[in-house]
Amino acid sequence: MRGNPSYLHAAVITLLTPPFLGPIAGEADVRVHLSNPRVAVLAVALAALGTVGMEGNKPAVRQLSSACHDNDIVLTGYVLELKGTVSGTDSFHIDERTHLNLPQLPADSVTAVTDSTTCQRAALAYGRNLSVPDTTTARQVYAIRVGATRYVVADPGVTKGEFIINMVFDSSFTTMLSTFAH
Repeated sequence: MRGNPSYLHAAVITLLTPPFLGPIAGEADVRVHLSNPRVAVLAVALAALGTVGMEGNKPAVRQLSSACHDNDIVLTGYVLELKGTVSGTDSFHIDERTHLNLPQLPADSVTAVTDSTTCQRAALAYGRNLSVPDTTTARQVYAIRVGATRYVVADPGVTKGEFIINMVFDSSFTTMLSTFAH
């Protein structure tokens, strides 16, 4: 069964009633509470959780349409930063390239990966190289091709504090060359 609406409705009502936000007399009061941005975010989050589905009391396995994370502002920022890193000629960029095991290249050699097969290989390599290896978790990764010999891979679900863990791989995803938090 996917997204049990009565289950979600009960969860939203429970979270919107005392002691959380005060009494709710009916559907009109729910709409008033949902005009509060924090409550609206909570309701959207609960609804999103409901779309994952439930099988008895066990959560359903999350199905991903692609191992590639959406092309969003985070990915765009990664690509721009890596373009500067690989093409920069000052001592900072040279040191950064050395530390990350990245070659010096023209900026246009850095591109976001959108091919689902490549992202799947990147996601598996990433999972294999975690401090506790995990190749069974479905993950969507940011994958960035750096020239013909490197990929930078990040899973926004794997963090150290507030920073996302990034890994640099060779072009076959068999060797992790460096790891860093960004």
